[in-house]
This record gives sequence, C-alpha cells and structure tokens, in this order.
Amino acid sequence: MSFVSQTRFHLIKRETSMFGVKSIISVIVLSCLIISASAPILAAHAANAATSPDTKAVALTIDGTNLAGCGHSTNSCSTTLTTSKTNDIIMVFTFESLDLQTSCTFTVQDTSGLVWHNRGGVSGRNDGTTGSNRDQIGEFWAQTPNQLSSDIVTESILGCASIQYGGEYNGLYAIGISGANVNNPFDPSLTQPVSSTNYSNAPSVNISTANNNEMIIAVAQQSSFGTLSPGSGFTLILGTGPGGAASEFQLTGTTVINHLVPFGDDTTWYWEEMADAISSSGHHGHS
Repeated sequence: MSFVSQTRFHLIKRETSMFGVKSIISVIVLSCLIISASAPILAAHAANAATSPDTKAVALTIDGTNLAGCGHSTNSCSTTLTTSKTNDIIMVFTFESLDLQTSCTFTVQDTSGLVWHNRGGVSGRNDGTTGSNRDQIGEFWAQTPNQLSSDIVTESILGCASIQYGGEYNGLYAIGISGANVNNPFDPSLTQPVSSTNYSNAPSVNISTANNNEMIIAVAQQSSFGTLSPGSGFTLILGTGPGGAASEFQLTGTTVINHLVPFGDDTTWYWEEMADAISSSGHHGHS
C-alpha cells in the first residue's frame, strides 16, 4: 500500500502518486481524508479466507479491513475499522514512500483508546535520489476486548517531513483478526516479523514457526511501478496499485520451516516485504 504513481524521479520535483484499489468490502471514505488528484488514491480489496483440508480446525479469520493513503504534504493518515467479533487482534501496517528526507518514525493511535505495540519494520528502495532508503513499512498490533464500530485508526510519521512539501506519502492497512491467542498473539519463535528487500519481480521472505494452527500474514510494498498480487497458496487481504502494496495470509495446520511467503509481481522494481505468524486461541502445542 504504498502511494506513488509511475513518474520519473528528481531531487526537487516529487513524483506524483496514484493508487489503484481493490476490495470485496466497501471502502469508508472520510471527508477529512480527501486529497488532491496528485496524491495517492487508495481503495480496499479483501478476499475470502481459503482453508486447506488440513487446517479445518483453525479458528483464525479476518474480521474487518480498511485502508487509506495520503499525499506528500501530509504527516498522518486515517481510516475506519469495524469488526464483528470480540477479543480480536488488530494489525496495522503503516507505509510511507518516496522519502526526500531521512527515514520516518511511525506511531499509531485510534479513537477506541487501544494500546498499540510496534512489532518491527523494514525499509528499502535506495534508488540513488537521496543516497538512502526511501520506502518504509511498519507493523503494529493491539488487542480489543470489544467489537469496533467505525473506529478511526490513524498512523503518523515523524522526523521525515520534506522541505519541498512538508510531509511524505503515507498510509495504512488496518486488519482485524479473530480467533487469535490474545495473551500471546504471535508465534513464540518470532520476536519480530521476518523481512527482506530487493530489486526484482519476485518479492518473498522465508518464515519458520514453532506452533501449529497459525495464520501467516504478510505485506509488501513496491512504490511507483508494478502491481502486487497474492503468492501461491495465499489469500489477498488488501491490495493497491500499480505502484502500491498488498497484504495476504495463509492458514497453517502444522509447523513450517523456511516456508516461502511470496507475492506475485508484474514489474521488476524495488520492493520491501514483511511476514509474521499469529497463534490461534485453540493452540495446544506442536504438531
């Protein structure tokens, strides 16, 4: 879910940004988030959960999604999230792209007063414009005991506002997950998400887990060019592009070792990817 269009790069003149958006759910557009035509446009695209025969007992499901993207004169971006279950884990993936200054620090807050935890992040795209990486992804999570109704979730970027525009392209994916172990929501072998960056048309990471019955969730960003799609065996959660991002998930019935977490990609370009594993509330040990 990055926020950039297919334009050439300059130190002074910033690339414009466009988002193509796909979602099987309606996108709730907040009037305060309307941005100019030169700013990235986001739309959500969520898919039904796919469960293979050996994962029928897995209770983990996607429970509400939404996204937003804002232009390069902004330093925060908001979307709304509604869920249908109690005791969900809420995942927020934060994005910024095409830095003209130093790297950004992300924060997340919401109108329901959830307590947000930063799981990690990844940066990439050192295209020579600034001499450092220009795109970033962050992962945050919170636990909610109650259903959420139009909860306004906001990500903010700090320390990277460009001199030229006063901000950076930024945005977020908000994803509710039901059936997670709310006390220990992540696989115990993972202290942070696994991540990778490269210049290619094959975004991927490898992940290993210690528990069975988990949800592998991944996100990738490829700013400016290309459209990302779910990899083989994975289901799309949200997707934006071309020049955007995508998130996907897969349910596992057993532990996995060096499990490939790929995204489809129609263009060779700079990309960043992160993947994590969420434990089920019904987990009772290794398979």
